[in-house]
Amino acid sequence: MTPQGLQRLRGSILISCVGLLMLMRLRTWSEPPETDLSTYWVVAQELLHGKRLYADVWDIKPPAVYWIYALAALWTTNPFLARYVLWTIATVLTLIGVFLLSKKLFRSERAAITSAVIWTLVAADCLLQANQPNVEVFMNTCVVWAMVFLLATVQKRQRTLMAFLAGTLLGLGCLLKTVMVPHVALLGAAWVYHWQQKQLGEKRRLVFYLLVFAVGVILPCVICLTVFIVQNTTYDAYLTLVQWGAEYSKNPLANVISGLSPLRLLPQAALNVLPTIILAGIGIYYVIGWSNRETRLWLGAWACSTFLAYSLPGRFYPHYYQLWLPFWCILAGSAICAQRCFRGHSGRQWIYVLVGALIICQMLTQAPFYLRPPELWSYAKYGPGFVNEAFIGKQLREFLHPTETLYVWGTAPTLYESAQRRPASGVFFCIPVLWGPTTQTLTRRTLQDFQRTPPELLVMDTRDVPAPASHPIIRWFYHHYWAHPALPKLDRFRLFCRKNGELQKRLEESEATLAD
Repeated sequence: MTPQGLQRLRGSILISCVGLLMLMRLRTWSEPPETDLSTYWVVAQELLHGKRLYADVWDIKPPAVYWIYALAALWTTNPFLARYVLWTIATVLTLIGVFLLSKKLFRSERAAITSAVIWTLVAADCLLQANQPNVEVFMNTCVVWAMVFLLATVQKRQRTLMAFLAGTLLGLGCLLKTVMVPHVALLGAAWVYHWQQKQLGEKRRLVFYLLVFAVGVILPCVICLTVFIVQNTTYDAYLTLVQWGAEYSKNPLANVISGLSPLRLLPQAALNVLPTIILAGIGIYYVIGWSNRETRLWLGAWACSTFLAYSLPGRFYPHYYQLWLPFWCILAGSAICAQRCFRGHSGRQWIYVLVGALIICQMLTQAPFYLRPPELWSYAKYGPGFVNEAFIGKQLREFLHPTETLYVWGTAPTLYESAQRRPASGVFFCIPVLWGPTTQTLTRRTLQDFQRTPPELLVMDTRDVPAPASHPIIRWFYHHYWAHPALPKLDRFRLFCRKNGELQKRLEESEATLAD
């Protein structure tokens, strides 16, 4: 085939991969959101109403993911559309980055195409919760493209711009999750080693590009700090990101040691992508025996930083393991290069057969999920909890006018999203008012919110987070709310209306109408 024909074929395959990703994600368009996704959406809506992150509306993560969701909320009020677009953009960008990075690392069009195809098959994996735009989806985009730009500084012109863009993406990644700091250190070290091996100039030139890279890393952090200073939320951000972050992760060293156990290196949730992992194992064989030192160093630095990123928090949730997906896909693509290890024609043909068979196996393991409705994806990942919460949230709409607020005592932001009502307080999780370093601060803030805008409807989770009667917020609830007999019992949730409030008047009017 001519070079022009190969280029057209490559373009056709990549376009087909993009179309397939978009089509696959449409299948789970209406999947009930889980806690993280609803939290991002609720916080984004509050930010657009003028609330300040960490001071007026609270969650534990760094700010970048809320700002990304706020950008989506600027042009749509539909959270399902916002999540579809955010996931699609990030995943398609990662697809292109995986293709380019594989090509740069292994100097093989076939390896790059194979990596892109495998990424398309596993990018929305159900059991790794990868079909929704949680933080890891954006982190993968940042890491893959940062590596593309770092390699470009060695191989191409415009090295200053490439170093700056790589640093900026890694800096943005740190604002998605601070556990991306190891990526900055280890990938930066691999870059320095690669540069020196290529002997691309004097050491002062390397120092210059390192400074440019560092400026790129620091710039997003400076912008973030400037926003905190302008909004007068620096101390609130410190309490949340530093003190609560330390409380959340406990002992990072112990977490990393715990992450070395076999069931945490390869959890059960990753078994659905086992064909890709097997292909990655073949790729490791090729990389160790036949690739150059620089490639081995890049992949080693990436593997170590990925392990640290999901181990440091100490939680090991299935969606954390999404961070392995681009790495596995690129290694799996390199398996096609293992034919170089064989001299005979038959050995090379067997490699192609083996790679093709494992890709087909990966398709067969993914396909059954796309025969299920979106609700069963949620069941497969989390059980019935979020399906029930989405249903209950829709039921809550009938009790409240669009301008009225509610408050959920518990950890169920899905109720706010499904009810399409704003929370009465920016502290809409009960955990930080019960435990942690900010208990008194956030309790006081929540009570102030209630005094300004008391919710018409109170929803209490009686099973997952039972309310302690002595807590100041619970005492305030008992004083101002009551369980009206017209309010139903919804699964584990109990409903209360504000005494002498608008909701109580409507309920009593409805009862009077039925009595007549």
